[in-house]
Amino acid sequence: MSPTQELDWVWVKTPSFINVAIVTKDGKWLLFHQTKYACTQAFATATLACVGGYIEEGEDPRSAALREMQEETGFSSNNLVHLGSAVPDANRGCGIGHMFLAIDAFPVQQTESDDLEEQLLLSWTTEQVECALLKGQFKCHSWYATMAGALLYHKQYTS
Repeated sequence: MSPTQELDWVWVKTPSFINVAIVTKDGKWLLFHQTKYACTQAFATATLACVGGYIEEGEDPRSAALREMQEETGFSSNNLVHLGSAVPDANRGCGIGHMFLAIDAFPVQQTESDDLEEQLLLSWTTEQVECALLKGQFKCHSWYATMAGALLYHKQYTS
């Protein structure tokens, strides 16, 4: 096949999204233990997850990260670090994922999560999150990548 030959390729169009790893002012990591349909189907288990959601039309990724963080956890942060952006599937697209770390997060409101699946908000130490990451307890690759990047950044720049 020549390099200029076109291929029929399946392209999956989904909205771009954000994921946010959150560290509170007292050094605890906020994450969810939750049921997600794809994870349950693939692994027959619940998963750990960071905050995540779709970017609304006209919204920038940073604003979406702060909005989702407040809706899902009731926390906000004045120190939101953009860890990077990536496509979830290099051959099929599936939107663009924007990964963030919220440092020194603080409570601002009650949660307003509209998630249909069951979820429990956890407050864990760095060591607990590292252990869970190494055991593969984050069953979605964007959550895994966000948490791994956040842990590396946090150790490098806040210790």
